[in-house]
Order: sequence, then structure tokens, then C-alpha cells
Amino acid sequence: MAASSNLGLLFFVVALIQIFFLILLVCRTAIPIFSCAKYPNSRPMQIFRAFYGSLWIQTFLNSVLYWVLFGFQAGKGDEPAAEGEGFKSVVLIFLPTILMSLDYALIYLQLDDMNKRARVQGGIAYMQKQAYNKLVKIVNIVTFVYVGIFIAVQIVIMILTMFNLISPSAFLTELNTLILFMMIFLNIFAVTQYCRNAGNPYLTAKHRKYVHKYKLVVVIWNLAFIIKFFMTFFGVSIVDIDDKKGE
Repeated sequence: MAASSNLGLLFFVVALIQIFFLILLVCRTAIPIFSCAKYPNSRPMQIFRAFYGSLWIQTFLNSVLYWVLFGFQAGKGDEPAAEGEGFKSVVLIFLPTILMSLDYALIYLQLDDMNKRARVQGGIAYMQKQAYNKLVKIVNIVTFVYVGIFIAVQIVIMILTMFNLISPSAFLTELNTLILFMMIFLNIFAVTQYCRNAGNPYLTAKHRKYVHKYKLVVVIWNLAFIIKFFMTFFGVSIVDIDDKKGE
């Protein structure tokens, strides 16, 4: 009983944190997202709007998820209804994870765009471009074709899971496997882009500082996904909470 109470308290605290982050996120990004007059719809702003729009949805669904889990833990301990299990798993667990994965891809796209705009494009840039042009094209095609396939596959499997044709646990395994391959492709993409721009000086010290900070963000997201994989394969995921409770 004490463990159940502690788990309910944890869900409640995490739900509050998610709401706090959602409010902070909306306050900080609403104007750039919706004000096309002040912020023209250039390539960097398109990436910005796609990234933060997706992050809004993720944070909202994560908040709903933890409120639902808190409500279940705060209840009388009745067995959860099996009806709609696939739908709830898709909307509250898998959809935020898929959106987070797409944001992960957008981060690499933004880093590449930022790195290009921060560098002086001179003779070295031309030689690097010629040397890595074919490799970069191959990596770009492979990476973003894979991202497209990833999206298409997840849409199909989400539909199957909603109709209980595939179990949430199987969906989780498939999703984590595809995300792992996406991480590999995107990091190879980042290395090839780095090699393409290496040796070209930065425009200013501020540009260098911004690019290095953004690289730190990429490292943090990689660590977050690694921890997520570790917890999924060696710990207890949200999908398994009810099963573990019944043992």
C-alpha cells in the first residue's frame, strides 16, 4: 500500500512538472511560432516551428499521461479496464515518444543549418564540399528516407495497436529498435556534416559559442535516449506497470 501511495505521489509531482514546463514552453515560444509577420517563414523558422509545435503536443500528452496514472493510483485499487488499452497506449505513451524521436531528427537538421551559417565559406569550404559531396548526399538520402519510413511504419502500427491487433509491449519493442537505428543514422549524418565544415573558421566568437551550446543539447538528447533504452530493457516501463502490480 505504501509503495502504491509513493508511486501515486511520484506521478502527481511529475504531472505538475509537465504542466509547469508546458506553460513555460508556451510563454517562451508562442510569439515566434504564430507571428509570421515578425518572424518570416524561412528554413530556420520552419524547423523551429516544427520542433516546438511537436514539443507542445508531447508535453501536453505527457502531462495527461501522468494525471491518468495518478488518478489510477489514487483510486480504490480496482483492476484497470481492458477496453481502450491499445488506444490509450498509442495516444499517451507511443505518440509522445514518436514525436520526441522526430524532434531528435529536427535537432540534427537545425545543428547542420546552424553550423553552415556560422562558418566562413571560402576556399577550404569548397575543397571540403568537393571531397565530401558524394558521401554527404548518400548519408542525407539514407537518413531522411529512413526517417520517412519510420513515420510511415509507426502510423500503420499505431492503427493496428489501437484496434488491439498488436500488443503495446510488442509496439514498444519495435519502436525502441527503430529509434536506435535512427540514432545511429543521425549521428553518422552529424559526423559527415562536421567533416564537411571542419577547418572553416567561425564568423564570430558568438557563432562559435552558439554552435557549441547546440552540440551540448545534442549530447544531452543522446544521453536521454540511452537512459530510456536502458530503463525499457532492464527496468519497468509504463506499459508494464499494471502487469507488475498484479504479480
